[in-house]
Amino acid sequence: MVSTDQKCPSSKEQSKRSPRQFQGSVLAIAYSLPPLTSSGAIRNYKILENIRSQNWQVHLLTSRPSQADFSRDSELFQASSISRAARLNILQLLLDFRDACFRNRATIERNEPTANVEEQNGKSKKGVWQSIKDFISDLLEMPDARIGWFPASVWQGARVMRREKPRVIYAVGKPWTAFLVGYALKFWFRKPLVIDYMDPWGSNPWKKQKGFLLDRIDLALEKFLLRKSDLVIANTDELAEDFVQRFQVPREKVRVITCGVDPEDFRDISPLDSGGNERFTVTHTGSFYAKRTPVSFLLAVQRLFETKQLDPSQIHIQFVGSCDLRDPELTRLLSDHRFKTCLTWKEWVPHAEVMKVICASDLLLLVQPDTTLQIPAKLYEYAYTRKRVLALCDPQGAVDSMIKREQWGWTVETRDIEAISKCLFDAFEIHQKTGTCSAEGDPARLERYCVSDLAGRLEQVFDLVSDQ
Repeated sequence: MVSTDQKCPSSKEQSKRSPRQFQGSVLAIAYSLPPLTSSGAIRNYKILENIRSQNWQVHLLTSRPSQADFSRDSELFQASSISRAARLNILQLLLDFRDACFRNRATIERNEPTANVEEQNGKSKKGVWQSIKDFISDLLEMPDARIGWFPASVWQGARVMRREKPRVIYAVGKPWTAFLVGYALKFWFRKPLVIDYMDPWGSNPWKKQKGFLLDRIDLALEKFLLRKSDLVIANTDELAEDFVQRFQVPREKVRVITCGVDPEDFRDISPLDSGGNERFTVTHTGSFYAKRTPVSFLLAVQRLFETKQLDPSQIHIQFVGSCDLRDPELTRLLSDHRFKTCLTWKEWVPHAEVMKVICASDLLLLVQPDTTLQIPAKLYEYAYTRKRVLALCDPQGAVDSMIKREQWGWTVETRDIEAISKCLFDAFEIHQKTGTCSAEGDPARLERYCVSDLAGRLEQVFDLVSDQ
């Protein structure tokens, strides 16, 4: 249940505070903003919306959605200017050009005789050709697939710089192309640049490997941008330490500003929506992809079914989000008739509905394997509900440290099925005895993770670099 004691100041409340002297304006470069609905877009909007209600005027530079929907622009950032730059897919444009030039190539090749030696060496030749194509594709997507946004965004950014004369340039990654845009404008207009890492770049273990040469170029590019920026923001202590250790970035040049939660998202949720379930309800929100898979959790639940510690009629599992996995083990588990009676899966629901879903849950599931430097933004929303979190994560990583320090729930190594089963059963027994499964941490400590507080810290960064 959401406690009424853990209030954080909303953007409206922030604007009522005694204002400091107006500092100036900032150009904020964020590729992802509404109407895009990714977690990065929401995080960027929430913090920048609170900035504009305080002491810095924000001028936004963002992407132009492929399907334009500007219905929310008048609702969000009413006092800010918004510039949207077109995004081009350079690789796709070249592929389309190739197809237009060689549309008859496939027909010609089908009519040509093929020598035996070509049949014998077909696999090796195809492998070499595919390697060349992959290299070219990866080269055209350096540092990421959004590099086609760079030309238009630099042009638009330059117009804003001339017109508004902002004192600070602030770039949010990923995509890392935003850092390149920020550096180009810094070089052109000689203004301080702050770069904000929402996730690790080169040290992300889920990062696609592009081969020795391109990976070295990518690493050199990150190192260059870290050194050329005036201040670096990391969203975890662990990532900040990684900058210091791997890139020798001076400690005084790095600040930590975590992701956070907006109390406004919970304002319309009735206390009646918060818990009191007859069936023990476990919820995971967000997509499953790459290494983020529910297999270990479902195996743990299956073990509890088989040992008769838990009956399918006593538990309700909710997955809210898409699934981009082709995992035979997951398919096998989902075919178990017991999961068909206790598991519901919704591909997508509006963000406001997600908040209601997590408030009405008893245990909140987080899956973050093989990462030690990053924390998913949804953990802060989970924590605000005061429900316990069961996190499948790396020991001594950022998620593990945060949950243990704040006493938000349990952390278990991702593949330890027995430990996951035990924590799940412990949570079930607590629910059976008390009717709820509340976290033990101090609710007052949640204020440091509210977007109003995070925006205040970001303002301090702007104050610092603008005075240099």
